Amino acid sequence: RKEEKIRKIPIPTVINIQLPTFNIEEKMEQLYKKILSCKDSEGLVTFSSIVSSNDPYEIIITLLPLLHLAQDNKVDIFQESFFDEIFIVVKEG
Repeated sequence: RKEEKIRKIPIPTVINIQLPTFNIEEKMEQLYKKILSCKDSEGLVTFSSIVSSNDPYEIIITLLPLLHLAQDNKVDIFQESFFDEIFIVVKEG
């Protein structure tokens, strides 16, 4: 069962990641431009297509501005199930 598999995945209680200081607004603008250039005809982009590597650091510094873009209603993000691809939909307007 899918629910049983999800429950068996160990989730660490504490994750310590040292992030560099960066300008979140600048990163959001850069990421939004990248999303616009990569979107398909329906405005859809996959997270894996905009992140430059599988390095955890690179994933985090891409994910954080993406979450802010979603909060600012510039994009919608969704995932069909845990650990699957993250889909990004550009909002019109």
